[in-house]
Amino acid sequence: MTRLLGTALIACVSIGCVTDDGAATTGAVDAEYTSEAGLVSVHIAANDLRVGGGNELRVTVPPTAATVRLVAASAFMPAHGHGTDATVVPGDDGAYHADNIVFFMPGRWELRLAFSDGTREDRIRFYIDVP
Repeated sequence: MTRLLGTALIACVSIGCVTDDGAATTGAVDAEYTSEAGLVSVHIAANDLRVGGGNELRVTVPPTAATVRLVAASAFMPAHGHGTDATVVPGDDGAYHADNIVFFMPGRWELRLAFSDGTREDRIRFYIDVP
């Protein structure tokens, strides 16, 4: 049993795990998030997230982190093991848009954002409940 738990912990550390602590917003997000390794803190905003396509996140990188770019975005539904990639579009004033996020069904989704400053990569993951 100890060996199994140790193996699971090593796998979690090497591939990255996020624990669903029950904290999620429903249908919208407007919050500050810091990446897992501390590369960047960003503001993430979205309204009226719902089943279907056309959902969008606005991710604002502060001017103090001007070299950091949002390089990928996706949504994953842990309960069913499926997900979808979004299109990342650079905007004005440090804002990026993760466009056309498709939520196939209602429920808890993990949103995954990948960042890079050209030499380091980092990510932010958080949960949202899609009504």
